[in-house]
Amino acid sequence: MVKLLSITGKGVFAACVAGLFLITSACAGTYSERPLIIRRSDIPPPEQAPLGRGSENPRAAASLQLTQQGQALLEGGNPDAAISILERSIGLDPKNGQSYYWLAEVWLAKGNLEQAEEFNRLAGLYLKNRADWALYILEQQERIAAQR
Repeated sequence: MVKLLSITGKGVFAACVAGLFLITSACAGTYSERPLIIRRSDIPPPEQAPLGRGSENPRAAASLQLTQQGQALLEGGNPDAAISILERSIGLDPKNGQSYYWLAEVWLAKGNLEQAEEFNRLAGLYLKNRADWALYILEQQERIAAQR
């Protein structure tokens, strides 16, 4: 057992090179000409911005709390109440892109594609620097277009 652990520096290097070769050769056959398509259901939802930080704008924190309430109302099957809460959220913080995203979801669920498209556009505008939301916004945009 002790002899197995006493590999020389050259032996470790050779083992690393061999392992790297095996890994890269195994991946060589998996390339596909088709683009990788990821759907929202394939990834966990993006995290909401953290709430309750002392240095955070209190209006922004309250807006995010309302956004979470609106999302819960929508997912609970109460889209009209969700609209009211999400509009209040935007009234507190007009730059809260998450509220626009969820309003687009509500209007999409209600079949109002014009409203859904506009709120999706605003979500994209205000969440453009949030990579964790980019796929969600794009996928939502595709669902809106598919219903047209």
